[in-house]
Amino acid sequence: MARRVKTSWKEKQREVAAPEVVEEKLWTLSDWMEKHWRPVLGTLGTISVLWAGVGIYQIVSTSSEQKRAETTAAVFAKALTPIVVPPEKPDDAAQKPEGPSFPSEKERAEAVIKAATSEDPKAGALIGVLVGGAKATTGDYAAQLKAIDAGLAKVAGDPLEIPLHEQRATALAALGRTPDAVAEWNKVASLTPTLFGKALAQVRTGDLYNPNLGAKAPDAGKAKAAYEAALKVARVGDKDPTPGSLGFLVADARQKLERL
Repeated sequence: MARRVKTSWKEKQREVAAPEVVEEKLWTLSDWMEKHWRPVLGTLGTISVLWAGVGIYQIVSTSSEQKRAETTAAVFAKALTPIVVPPEKPDDAAQKPEGPSFPSEKERAEAVIKAATSEDPKAGALIGVLVGGAKATTGDYAAQLKAIDAGLAKVAGDPLEIPLHEQRATALAALGRTPDAVAEWNKVASLTPTLFGKALAQVRTGDLYNPNLGAKAPDAGKAKAAYEAALKVARVGDKDPTPGSLGFLVADARQKLERL
């Protein structure tokens, strides 16, 4: 049988006094609240507003990110929509596209520009360049150059940097800024690690001076030097490359040299 533990008289007195102590503390807190209820409620109100503000910020931030993603997706969707030239005969069902399409590059470009409802800097460099390219299709090369410059500021050292410099050279050439375009192709040649990229830069430089290609600053001598430089880069050991992209570039340079 378990032994019953006896409680001493002093312990009983403490147990009786405990509720009185708690009650006294509660009354003391009540008195304090009566004196300080205004600042307490003000503090609670401030905390409530703070947490509400945090919640609203999170909602707005999430909504902004979602809206940005939707805009980005819309731009890519339009840019990746194929071009299908309408059939000459309206009743020719075999030539009608099964899915969405555009009848021309210009109409697709206009749709891409319309899909990019705002120039959001957080949307990424690629979207800006994509929209800039669409504007170039409509003839606005200045807008393309602006978008490329903005993109280049964000992708230094990234793989995207080289194709952006290539597009920049193309935009500069379209604007009639041949010396700047040549300098840009030289930059491409220095940045690209591949023989194809280096040879392509030389071929495009030759094209800028080639009088047979409608060059804005024709100079047969400079064109010839650029094409020869391309062949020198591409033909390692004075041998033609194997069939492929580099071999095609060699054939292109030779053909243009023969016509000068």
